[in-house]
Amino acid sequence: MTTASKPGTKRAATSTWLLLVLTVCSGLCGLCMFIAGSVVVAEYNVYLDFVTGSHIGSAVCIIVIGLITITVSIIGFYASLKCHYCLMVTFLTLMSTILFIEVIASVSTFSLNADASRDASMKTSLQQSLALYGDPGSHATKAWDLLQTELHCCGLNAVDDYKDHAYFRNSSRLGSLPASCCQGLQVDDMGKVKERCRKSSALRHRPGCASAFRSTLRNNLSVVAAVGMLVALVQLVLIIAAGFLVKHWKAPGACYPCY
Repeated sequence: MTTASKPGTKRAATSTWLLLVLTVCSGLCGLCMFIAGSVVVAEYNVYLDFVTGSHIGSAVCIIVIGLITITVSIIGFYASLKCHYCLMVTFLTLMSTILFIEVIASVSTFSLNADASRDASMKTSLQQSLALYGDPGSHATKAWDLLQTELHCCGLNAVDDYKDHAYFRNSSRLGSLPASCCQGLQVDDMGKVKERCRKSSALRHRPGCASAFRSTLRNNLSVVAAVGMLVALVQLVLIIAAGFLVKHWKAPGACYPCY
């Protein structure tokens, strides 16, 4: 017999309902992690040419943890509904393990923001890609136009990065900048830009893309880590509360196959 006895007392009924609420809250925490990780991964897909594996991995990790948390919470909900002592112990044990993993993952994610080597790697990647801007055999042009449009930036460090760029030394483009470095340029009826983006353009993007992109990555890492830590704190409270409520259940003699 693995199901705990259910004494017909108000205290036992209240304990069961509270456990149901706690397991639902745990599932919602997992959903929050899944959503936060999915949003960050979706944004990283836009900058896939420049994002390092560590940044993507941190977001994917929180998605996986979120899915596992939801699954384990379903087990806990069923255990609460059936007053199944052994399943509830399994739920609490798994949630404690997940909590430990969340803390480690969050701390590791926070540490990425202080990793200068990853910033240097990211900047090198941007620099190498920028050198290929305008090359018909490379998709660097499209990637940089997207980056400069989304982050409202221009060049690697500043607009002068295009001054000696091979693509813009062409006589027909001399003094011009990528159209993505400016906003509000006039277009014709076919959607083609009619005016050039220049250094003197009033609506030219001012910051360099290296600093803008670094800031975006750090903000995303901070969001992922903060969500992980916040959820871990909430789950710690839930585990303690659930453990206290389970004490009101009558424990069976054994929980097969564990003992």
